[in-house]
Amino acid sequence: MQNLKIGFKTISVLHEYGFKDAEDFLNKYDSLTDEKLQNEENIQSLTKKINFNKYRLKYLKIYRKYKSINEAYKKAVFQDRYFRNHEDELLLFQEAVEELKKTEKTRELPNAGKLAADIKSLEEEKNKLISGNKSIDKKLKEYDVLKNNLAKMLLDEPENKLENVQKLQQKQFQRNKEDIQI
Repeated sequence: MQNLKIGFKTISVLHEYGFKDAEDFLNKYDSLTDEKLQNEENIQSLTKKINFNKYRLKYLKIYRKYKSINEAYKKAVFQDRYFRNHEDELLLFQEAVEELKKTEKTRELPNAGKLAADIKSLEEEKNKLISGNKSIDKKLKEYDVLKNNLAKMLLDEPENKLENVQKLQQKQFQRNKEDIQI
């Protein structure tokens, strides 16, 4: 009797959510799961791009900050003394030059403002995906209860289980057949 109540309540809730039947619900559940996985892949990709651009920006700022010191060093009459006085800055500049050679495809350096704006837009896109995944998680939590109840309905009625599975397969076959005809 309890299983029957759960079954009717589950069916009622499915209809409240706008699902035609259990198969329609399971398709939606699967599509939400796929969407979440796709979002997670995009988040990882965006994170890599953000980190790479932050790395480039860091060395670009160092390069620009100490470029004048490096130029003065090249023009200095007493380069040894100048080097000792500005050793840290010159070493940081040289490190920045080496790192920028690795990351930049052309000899032209990117605009720091543009790079910072790119980072900001990538972070905004990433945050949208994260918030989208949070809403998907919330829906999936709600749907998990329904999915578990549907599974119980199928498992608790062993004499009807095979019959229910066959009906679901038959419906799916009919839909696939209709899709092919369209």
